[in-house]
Amino acid sequence: YAGDFEMMNMIYRNLPEGETPVGRVLHQFMNAWRGAAAVRSRRRWILQRIQEHARPRTGRRRIASMACGPAHEMADLVQESFLCDDAEILCLDQDEGALAFAREGIARAVAETGSAARATCVNDSVRGLLKSKGAAYEKQDFVYSLGLFDYLPDGPARAFASVLYGLLAPGGRLVIGNLSPHTDARFAIELACDWKLLYRSGPQLLAVAGGLPAEAVVDVAVEPTGQNLFLVVDRPA
Repeated sequence: YAGDFEMMNMIYRNLPEGETPVGRVLHQFMNAWRGAAAVRSRRRWILQRIQEHARPRTGRRRIASMACGPAHEMADLVQESFLCDDAEILCLDQDEGALAFAREGIARAVAETGSAARATCVNDSVRGLLKSKGAAYEKQDFVYSLGLFDYLPDGPARAFASVLYGLLAPGGRLVIGNLSPHTDARFAIELACDWKLLYRSGPQLLAVAGGLPAEAVVDVAVEPTGQNLFLVVDRPA
């Protein structure tokens, strides 16, 4: 289905895929758009943010991805980052297929590197987390969600942002991604894929943080293509 982990994998692979020559040309034409490049860019962008946040900290770090999809960036973290060699990784998704893919990718990276990182993959949903307030999970040093808030209207988005903020340990950071209204792929994905998203500008993304405690330090960042915006929220130590 539009936006599932298999579609994300197609974008990440960035190869001409399809059953016919015309199909492969059309597929690669879409892959060349900045909207697709932004998906690939955010993988590296979030990895760098995790590494930067981990650098001044000591002890085992807990890192959680909400609606994790294929979670390539978590496998990248294990492969590349001595700073998070002993990380506790938490991947949540409502799609068992996505979780199986993420689990396998992270396990492969652990085996290849001999990392002490440990990963837990949990089948959970926005509705389940809103209901439980995340009570079943330990406090996290870094929580992020890259492809979920594009589907959440303002009310549920604010409520879920509050739940995610509540998962942060003191000194923790929350990052929420959302595609910009100016993405060049918007018309094509809505027309060709029946893929409806909720795009947000910087001020609209800041409004998602409207229900957070006054202590929260809030900013908006952007990855190099300019297509993905990120709400960055720090909880004071």
